[in-house]
Amino acid sequence: MSSTAPAKKTQRTSAREAAVQALFQISVTGASPERVIREFLDRPVTDSSVAHKPQFRRIVTGAARCLTELDATIDPLLGERWSLKRIDTTLLCVLRCAIWELLHASRQAPARVVIAEYLKVAYGFAEDGEIRFANALLDRVARSARVSEFA
Repeated sequence: MSSTAPAKKTQRTSAREAAVQALFQISVTGASPERVIREFLDRPVTDSSVAHKPQFRRIVTGAARCLTELDATIDPLLGERWSLKRIDTTLLCVLRCAIWELLHASRQAPARVVIAEYLKVAYGFAEDGEIRFANALLDRVARSARVSEFA
């Protein structure tokens, strides 16, 4: 019987996961992005620490600044019977971080990689239907924002 160990998280994966957690904290508590970033970066070093601090800081700061734009990007892609208020807060934070990266971050990571990384984060708390929903929504945003990657 063979078993496979879970893949080790890359520094960028860790940064994305922590960014979603930080954006969630900002959304729920109303704390400033600067305060939440500082709290995350001041934590003792552990396996779940933010390994790629510059990327973490960019995502959290950028997504927090662009919430209105990000929500305006998400809203028209929702079905007729859906609204932003119906989306679980954690899943909404995943979508916001991913969409911010797709729209505003440097193109170091291909769109498909960005989407896959954020879906990995979502697997920790979301059901299959929500994962498929997030995948479809992020794919639509990526195909619109990064046309050349899908040509």
